[in-house]
Amino acid sequence: SINEAMSLVKTDPAYPIPLHLRNAPTQMMKNMDYGKGYKYSHDFQGENHQEFMPEELVGHAFYRPKEAGVEAKIRRFLQEKWGKKYQ
Repeated sequence: SINEAMSLVKTDPAYPIPLHLRNAPTQMMKNMDYGKGYKYSHDFQGENHQEFMPEELVGHAFYRPKEAGVEAKIRRFLQEKWGKKYQ
């Protein structure tokens, strides 16, 4: 996973941070929709599938747990929390 992420950083452009994840300390930033639509995950137990990746990487999962041992449990947990992203 880390090697894949490091390779992507070296070969792909620096994608912009999604607007809903950007801090908006000034009115100008608020007017540019920084932070708009952000959902605090703890307020949406089990139902908030907010995307945190840049648009170009939506749906991409760097970590793909195996089907054996402890990773099988992690895989089931991720499937429960993130659905199709970890199918």
